[in-house]
Amino acid sequence: MAGWGMDRLFALVDSELHLDPRSGTLFVFFNRNRSLAKVAYYDGSGSCLFYKRLEKGLFKFPNIDEDRSSCEIAPTELALLLEGGNLDPIIKPKPWQPKMRVNSH
Repeated sequence: MAGWGMDRLFALVDSELHLDPRSGTLFVFFNRNRSLAKVAYYDGSGSCLFYKRLEKGLFKFPNIDEDRSSCEIAPTELALLLEGGNLDPIIKPKPWQPKMRVNSH
């Protein structure tokens, strides 16, 4: 992946993930030793490719099923991941839901 440019990464998104690389989704790729991350996306007017190399340490992958090659993460999780943080285990609060009241009348 170190020598892969935007065209090749977008072709991978299309052929292997079966997703539209021009959807506005951010696609994150890592090299084999997890020292470099590339973020590719299409912003509506052109394609963008960003690189991130940690000065110390390696990127930590989130746990995903062995039969999957990708996962979806929230923007806050992406920020943590690109800072070198660990997504496993992340304990997310349960979404708030109003309490239901049942009237017996």
